[in-house]
Amino acid sequence: MSGDEHHSWRALEQQLAAHRLAGRKVVTTNGCFDVIHAGHLALLEGAKALGDVLVVGINSDASVRRLKGADRPKMNAADRVRLLSALRPVDHVVVFDDDLPLGFLERVRPQVHVKGGDYDGEHLPETPLVRALGGEVRILPLLEGRATSLAMVPEGSAQSSAGRPLLLDCLRWANVVRQTGYRLADRIAEEGAELHQRLAAGRQILVAGNGGSACDADHLAAELIGRFRRTRDGAPVISLVSGPGVLTSLANDHGYDQVFARQVVAFGRPGDALIVISTSGKSPNVLAALQVAKARGLRSVLLTGKTGGPARALADVVFDIPSDDTVEIQQGHRAVIHALCERIDGLLAGESAS
Repeated sequence: MSGDEHHSWRALEQQLAAHRLAGRKVVTTNGCFDVIHAGHLALLEGAKALGDVLVVGINSDASVRRLKGADRPKMNAADRVRLLSALRPVDHVVVFDDDLPLGFLERVRPQVHVKGGDYDGEHLPETPLVRALGGEVRILPLLEGRATSLAMVPEGSAQSSAGRPLLLDCLRWANVVRQTGYRLADRIAEEGAELHQRLAAGRQILVAGNGGSACDADHLAAELIGRFRRTRDGAPVISLVSGPGVLTSLANDHGYDQVFARQVVAFGRPGDALIVISTSGKSPNVLAALQVAKARGLRSVLLTGKTGGPARALADVVFDIPSDDTVEIQQGHRAVIHALCERIDGLLAGESAS
C-alpha cells in the first residue's frame, strides 16, 4: 500500500469493511507520535497482540501544536505516517485534526481501543464512545525507562534534589493536570454552573484550606471577588484563611481544629456553599467545617487527592486529583480552581451556560 493510501480515510474504510467481513478483530490506538521511541513500539506490539488489525490515529500538525506547544511536532504528519506505517505491528495510519480522537474512533469503530499506562481507562474521554460502539478500552503498562518525556530531556539538564531532571518533574505535573481534565472536566462544568446559580440567588461561597491549600483558597476567592478574565461585578466569596487576627484568636480560644467551623457558623447560611481544599482529606479543621456545613444546610465541595480521606464522605461534591503525591495534587487543584473560575466567571459575565 502506498503512503497516500496508507492514511486515506477512503482506503481505510474499504479495508475495514473487508476486515470485518473476514471476522478480523480491529484494534486502535492514537497519539501525537512526534518523538517515536522504544516505548511506542512496545505499546504498538501490545496493541496488535490484542487483535488482528491495528489502526493508528495520529494528531495533525495543527492539533499537536495546540496540545504540546508551538515547537511541536518534531516531525510533520507526513513523516510520522511514513515512519509508523513501516513498523511491523501497524496495519493502517490515519491523521485526524481534532484534539481528542472521538471522530477517528467513531469512523473506525474498534473492538479494542488501547492506551498506555499513564492513562486511566475509566476516565478517558473516549471510553464512553468506545463502549457505546460495542468495544472495550485496554490500558497497557509503559515500558520501564522508555517514555516521550525521557526522550525530550536534553543532555546535561538541570537536576532536582531527588536527582531527576527538573524537566521530568514539570512533565509529570503536566500529565497530572491532563489526567485531572479527563477525569473531572464534566464535573467541574456542572459544579461551576451550580455555584453560579447560588451566587445569582444571593448566596455566598466560603473557602478554606491549610498551608498551600490556604493559598489556593485565597487565590480562588480573589479571582471571583475581583477579575479572572472578564470585567464584571465581584462575587460574594469569603476566604476563611485571610484574616490572621481572626485565625489566631479562634485558634487560641477554641483550638485550631475549630478555626474554620466557627467561621462557617458565623458566616454560613442555608443555601451557601463551602469549598474546602485538603490534599489528604484528613485535616481536623477541614472535617469540622464540613460537619458544620452539613448541619447548617450549606453545599460542600472538596478538592483533595486520590483517596480523599474521611473528608470524602462528608462532602456533597468531590474533586479528587488522580495522585497521592502532595505536590502533584496541588498542581491538579490549581487546574480545578482555574477551571471553576473560568466557568463561574463566564456565567457571571452573562455568557451562555453552554
